[in-house]
Amino acid sequence: MSGAIRTALLFGAFFLAGVVTLTNAKADEDDHERHAGGLGRVDNPTYEERCGVCHFVYQPALLPSGSWCKILASLEEHNGKHVNVKDEDRKIIGEYLMNNAAEYSSAKRAVKIMRSLDGKTPKRITEVPYIRRKHDEIPEDAFRRESIGSRSNCVACHSTAEQGVYEEDYVHIPE
Repeated sequence: MSGAIRTALLFGAFFLAGVVTLTNAKADEDDHERHAGGLGRVDNPTYEERCGVCHFVYQPALLPSGSWCKILASLEEHNGKHVNVKDEDRKIIGEYLMNNAAEYSSAKRAVKIMRSLDGKTPKRITEVPYIRRKHDEIPEDAFRRESIGSRSNCVACHSTAEQGVYEEDYVHIPE
């Protein structure tokens, strides 16, 4: 084998080893984040594109599958608006939300959410007892500030909400 071929093969092997190491490190980081309470990023393009047009795309593990089912079944009157979603997109979104709902997540936060529900299936994340308790020290008028808008605007205060991290260390309540 010529020196040039040997060098190319060696370089290729080192390159692949680096890619595999980085990929595994990212997977380990995501797994650790989920087990540490983080819910991970939303990773469904159809859900992000269709639902993210109007509001923050909430991690599926913030609600049980029954709640997501109720929400999808009532899109004709979703947050005071008629939402028209093609059947194909509704199916994709539904499967993603159902398969990644709170009861199927091992994230500590999802487990706490499920424990707090006591069999109930709220139609809103803001109705989840665990989440309500986590926000009970915040004055109600804070949620009505123009910079926040409502309890459902997670990203207004949780700077790492898009990554699925809702730890208090990353909270800043805007004026």
